[in-house]
Amino acid sequence: MDLATSLKNIKTMTSFRKEKLNIRQLLLLLFGSISISLSAQNNIHPWYELNPEFNQVNLCLEEGKSDEANNLLKIIEQKQSQNLSDTTLFLYNVCKARYFFQKENYEQAINFLLIAKTLWENKFDILAPGYLELIFLLSNYEKENGNIDAAISYLQEVVVTGSTIFEEFEIYGRALGELAKLYIDKKQFSNVEELLTKADVIMNKFHEKGSYESYQYKVDLYVLLMNMGKYEKSIQIIDEIIPIIALIDDELNKRCYSNALYAKATNYYLLEQYDKAEHYYNDGIKFSIEKIGKYDIMLKNEYKTLFQTLCRTNKEKEIDTLIPIMQDYYKQTQNDSTYFEAILAGADNLMAVENYNKAIELYELLLSIAEKNSGKNSGIYYNICNKLSVVNIQSGNLADADNYLNIQLSIINQVNGKNTPVFATYLHNRGKLLLDQKKYKEAVETLTEALELQQKLDISSPRTSQYLEEAKKHLE
Repeated sequence: MDLATSLKNIKTMTSFRKEKLNIRQLLLLLFGSISISLSAQNNIHPWYELNPEFNQVNLCLEEGKSDEANNLLKIIEQKQSQNLSDTTLFLYNVCKARYFFQKENYEQAINFLLIAKTLWENKFDILAPGYLELIFLLSNYEKENGNIDAAISYLQEVVVTGSTIFEEFEIYGRALGELAKLYIDKKQFSNVEELLTKADVIMNKFHEKGSYESYQYKVDLYVLLMNMGKYEKSIQIIDEIIPIIALIDDELNKRCYSNALYAKATNYYLLEQYDKAEHYYNDGIKFSIEKIGKYDIMLKNEYKTLFQTLCRTNKEKEIDTLIPIMQDYYKQTQNDSTYFEAILAGADNLMAVENYNKAIELYELLLSIAEKNSGKNSGIYYNICNKLSVVNIQSGNLADADNYLNIQLSIINQVNGKNTPVFATYLHNRGKLLLDQKKYKEAVETLTEALELQQKLDISSPRTSQYLEEAKKHLE
């Protein structure tokens, strides 16, 4: 299932929470709600009036102009090198941290942010919401640096403090949601659903309904439920989220809407409700083509999973219609490997539902692609030959199966050698073919050799023993 990959494409567009810490917002939060009311009376603390330069630094960082921001910081440092106020020092270190973060020097970013944290703890009110913003930012930096445990520890600090004083603040909701996501990364699922649900409730109080921020943790929740096998509950969350996403018609929401349809279809596929899965895959593809683009990356997995669904339900007409559409899409988007994977997954599904003739047709298509792209001695060419030998044995096309087994043996002799798992598989399949051909003596010899090699290579294959016993009975 490629839902996670599809979601990753969406999350790439939502890096607004990764490193942005708006300096003006931080200043206003520095002394809690008191500073906000004072600001409204034009009686703001002197340090705010003394630091207008940081507004320009902040703008540069917001726009990704990190080098320009750093040059401004150097000017500030030179001008005030002997007389840096506590607030200037704090803002300087926060901005330097953000500069290094944008340069992907996470260690230095964390070091500067820790200096800012120490300054705050020594000079300002640690029970102000701005302090929680700072700790939240530290958790993000630690996460990007690969220190997940440290990131969790910082978020836990925000959650504990937030739950006692700032339960109605947005930072508390964000901390709950991001903590849940880190627990998911560590496969610690015990209270994640509760955390995401609570985060969603809080975030809805602060953001316009339909904005990504207003439903972002519902996205994480439906993915979590799907991965936990709670498919019906996942669908329920998706049904809640779809009308919310539709309220705002922007690029991000279009992608989230398409992805929600994809997730809904995938849930139905996993529930083996294939008609519903097909319906929502088609809806998602139609929406993506019309609203996002005919060759957009969102369609990469949508076509693949729709094709698997059609193969699972033996809809040969629809399969034949979709193949050239997929071929065009994957060629135009330079995703030939995904096209191959899609056809392979579909052929395997056809094999599973015993539509051997259609499966053979698709495997033969794959064989021609493998020959063209990789050559006749490649591993992928061998694997498709192996699938063709198996499916032809299953369908009773014994002459064709014999032909593909001969090709496999030629590759083994040239590339792999006989003391290998692939040769053990070849012997197993050859023995099954001989059994079906009623060549029982040869079948016993071949299956015995297969069993001995499997034991030598520590491979378990109960069916080899089963076929061997069956062949021996015919010789009695």
